[in-house]
Amino acid sequence: MAGIVVGRHYVGGLVGYNDTDGTIDINYTLIGGRVAATGDCVGGLVGLNASTELLEKKLTIKPSSVQGRYYVGGAIGANVVNPEENVTVSGLKVDNSLGTVTAEAFCGGLIGYQRTYAAANLGGKRFWEALSDDLLPGIQAGNVPGTAAASLNNHTITITAKKNSSLKPPPTT
Repeated sequence: MAGIVVGRHYVGGLVGYNDTDGTIDINYTLIGGRVAATGDCVGGLVGLNASTELLEKKLTIKPSSVQGRYYVGGAIGANVVNPEENVTVSGLKVDNSLGTVTAEAFCGGLIGYQRTYAAANLGGKRFWEALSDDLLPGIQAGNVPGTAAASLNNHTITITAKKNSSLKPPPTT
C-alpha cells in the first residue's frame, strides 16, 4: 500500500484510532506512503493504539515520512494500553530508510509515546474521556513536556530489538 494520508488528530497509515478491543488480522505492509497531521497521535500504522493485541502482530511499515505535532511514531504514534499480562513486542518492523519521522515532542522511530495504565488510572471515566486529561501528558507553557499520573498497572511492555527495527542506515559515501 502506498499513498498519502492527511488529517488532524489520530492519523495512521492504516488505522487512526485502534480501540481497546481492536486488532488487525492481516499481514500489513505500508511501502512509501506519507502520513501527515497537523495535530497529535500520528503513526505509520496506527495513530493511537489502545489494544495490546496489536502489539503481538507481525507488521512491516516502510513510510516515506510520518509527521505531526505530538506523539508521532514510525509504527504507532501513541500506544496507551492496559495489559492484563506482560507483553513482548517483537514483530513490528519500521524501515524508514527512505524517509523521516518528525514531531515537536514525543517522537520515536517505532513508537512516539508508550505508557500502560490500569482501570484505577481512569478515575471512573471511560478510556476516551480519560485519554487527554489523565493518560497523555501534553505540553505545558514554554514547550516543556507535561506529566501524567504514574501507571498503576504492574505489567510490562517489552520491546525487543531483535526483530523490531527503526534505524535509518547511515548514508554511503
